[in-house]
Amino acid sequence: MPENIPWFQKGLYWIELAGNYIKAAQQITPESPHEIALKSFTDLNIARVIFESNLIEGAGLDEYQTRKALSDFPSLSATIDMFKMIRSNLSL
Repeated sequence: MPENIPWFQKGLYWIELAGNYIKAAQQITPESPHEIALKSFTDLNIARVIFESNLIEGAGLDEYQTRKALSDFPSLSATIDMFKMIRSNLSL
C-alpha cells in the first residue's frame, strides 16, 4: 500500500491488522504470562481512556482512583474468552 495514502483511507489494512491481533490473542493459553500481560495492558488502557475522557471534560476521579474503581468490575478485563467471542462473531 502506498505510504502517501492517509491512515483513515486504509480501512482494509486496519481491519486485517486487528484480525491478526485477535487471531494471535486466541492462541494464548489461559493463565500464561502472555495472558496476564494482555490483561494488565488492557486494564491499563481502559482506565486511561476513561480517565482522559474525564480529564477533557474536567470531571471524574484522578487516574489512580479511576483504576481502583475499575478493579471492582472484573468483567471489564480482557480475557481469552473475549477474543474467542469476538472471533466467533467476525468473518476473519
